[in-house]
Amino acid sequence: MIISKIRILLFLILSLIIGIQNVRSQEDDCLVDILVSELQKTNSNKLYDYFEINTEKKFEAWKVLLKTDSEINRLDLKQLKDVEEYLDFKRLSAEDLITKVKASGVNYSSWRKQSKENSLTKMLQNEYFKEIYENFKNKLVHRRFNDLKLEEEAILHFYTRKTYYKFNNALSNNSKREDILELEQLLNKTLHKISSSPATYNRGIGYKEIEYLLSVGKGGTVVYKNFLSTSSSRELAMEFVVKNKEKTGKGALVKVISKHGKSIIKYSQADESEFLHKSKTEFIVKDIEVAKESYSTNEGVVPKGYYVFTIEEK
Repeated sequence: MIISKIRILLFLILSLIIGIQNVRSQEDDCLVDILVSELQKTNSNKLYDYFEINTEKKFEAWKVLLKTDSEINRLDLKQLKDVEEYLDFKRLSAEDLITKVKASGVNYSSWRKQSKENSLTKMLQNEYFKEIYENFKNKLVHRRFNDLKLEEEAILHFYTRKTYYKFNNALSNNSKREDILELEQLLNKTLHKISSSPATYNRGIGYKEIEYLLSVGKGGTVVYKNFLSTSSSRELAMEFVVKNKEKTGKGALVKVISKHGKSIIKYSQADESEFLHKSKTEFIVKDIEVAKESYSTNEGVVPKGYYVFTIEEK
């Protein structure tokens, strides 16, 4: 009885979505019938549960496999989720991906395998990432997170060590190195899988970033080419203000009104209550103030007169 109800519900959801404003082709209407028929044959509650939520996206993933790989099990949940994730992250339509795969001259399975292998080869050119990745792979270091793929846990480990500084510097300076570009894409993809945590966070900055924000001015747009690290702790951010002042001669606080900050606290190698933003995130400078009181931290005192910037994610 439960299976029958799910079948009926699924068919209605698919038919309604695909029929909206006659946007879909007649061919897609036929594909709906094929998918429903295949699902009925599997008699799988897991598959029905999968297709019941965000049905159109799931249909698009299934269609990619149908059109590009005759040998694959297109109702394999792992394969479907991989295609869905790829489409979502790359912001591609099913038709775009189908065209891309067909142009390669191989089926989807081979194309995806080649794509992943090429990407990993480039990432492993980075000695710091390679060390982390191989330690996980060879079980020299114990993996902690079953919800992440090996390379995803490796990139978060890589970023939350001291290596983040050189990595972010390379991105800020428009590096074209293959390893940097591939690692940037992997970290963005990994963050994409983590739920957003909208809130106001804090960031301690130094001379270069202060000058950048001042040059943009109130109402202007700032684009961070690097990954923007922020903290839920003002006290911690102010400690970074002290450190930056000692290192660069100037220090300031940035209040970040975030829409898509990702909590990496449980994945981090550092205790910084960190919320990370994807590279190339854009913000509006909402306010620039001068602090009228000093601020004491464990690292020292920040005298009054330091800048306090407020920026809001677009």
